[in-house]
Amino acid sequence: MHFLQRVFVFGQEHQLQNVAAGQISATSTDAVNGSQLFSIALQVSALWTDLASITSDQQRSRRRAEIPP
Repeated sequence: MHFLQRVFVFGQEHQLQNVAAGQISATSTDAVNGSQLFSIALQVSALWTDLASITSDQQRSRRRAEIPP
């Protein structure tokens, strides 16, 4: 903890660069790096797009079901 107190002083922010990828799990206490965050952001964006498409398809199907022949 002493290291972090010296590095992270309010008003004197620094970047930690060339940080190895941390373990990502429910029990991990590792830090994650920028490339790991970017990868997760891409996956979330893709899932969000898929969800929006599915929701849109369902809404169109409901509208078609409501229109009498």
